[in-house]
Amino acid sequence: ALGDVYFNLALIHGFSKTLDKEKAKEYFDKAITTYKSLNYKDGVFRASFGIGTLPYFVDKYPKDAIEYLNKALNIAEDMKNSVNEGMCYKALADLYRNIADYSNAEQFYNKALNISKETNPRLHLDSSYNLAWLYLVQLQYEKAIEYLNQSAEEAEKIGDLDLAIRAKSDGASAYISMGRYDEADKILKYISAAKKFSVLSKSSKRSDILPLELPENSPVK
Repeated sequence: ALGDVYFNLALIHGFSKTLDKEKAKEYFDKAITTYKSLNYKDGVFRASFGIGTLPYFVDKYPKDAIEYLNKALNIAEDMKNSVNEGMCYKALADLYRNIADYSNAEQFYNKALNISKETNPRLHLDSSYNLAWLYLVQLQYEKAIEYLNQSAEEAEKIGDLDLAIRAKSDGASAYISMGRYDEADKILKYISAAKKFSVLSKSSKRSDILPLELPENSPVK
């Protein structure tokens, strides 16, 4: 119970706009110490992962955040918890991307994709989209488009229409950067038509209204 108190205090300080954010790490560390004394591995994982993904801590101490995430990953692997492993892989990938270590970022995004394919559709989608952006940043447009198309398809399947259309828009931008204007024009016309007929209404909860490919008789091809 004491460990949970420290854990919750860490979250409160970490995300508060007025409290001392430096105290968040102190409380997370106290939670880890308490959980370890109880041999509560899941608690140690949560607190370690919490520090490693806390926005303030990640921005100010990225190398320390990586260390905590690796500790969390070791626990997840020891517990054979593939969901937690996937979360760590993606968090590490995001962090490496933010510090421009693109090689490690790519490595961990791929690990996240591999482990979450069957167990965590949302994590798989987010990893795919972030990997696409990693390639965009490096001007590797063909690879970026591959993962943007994958992301659009997966987003449509789980009903995240905003991300589906964003991935398509990013794909159009990549085609423009490569000078492939016909492909970009096809996507952009589709997006425009879809919006016009409210196919992409934010209030919609349907997951079957965003076809990934235009029908053969589409007037916007």
